[in-house]
Amino acid sequence: MADEVHFQFARERGLVILTKNPDDFAELHSSNPDHAGILTVYQDNDPDRDMTYGEIVKAIANVENAGVPIRGSIQTLNAWRY
Repeated sequence: MADEVHFQFARERGLVILTKNPDDFAELHSSNPDHAGILTVYQDNDPDRDMTYGEIVKAIANVENAGVPIRGSIQTLNAWRY
């Protein structure tokens, strides 16, 4: 299914998107910043550097605990891995 379809579906329902396809969703965010939020994860296809599911969950918690507004924003979770 096309990224635009997923983006529109999430927008209409007020859902935050979590994606490992950051570039395409950054474009969609630029064209329409009225959404519940986009959380992106960059991957290098290197198991030593790529985020595990647990690290992704922890990064989301770090964003929430920092009080960063997610609505209308795009956040790269790699930057929140600590």
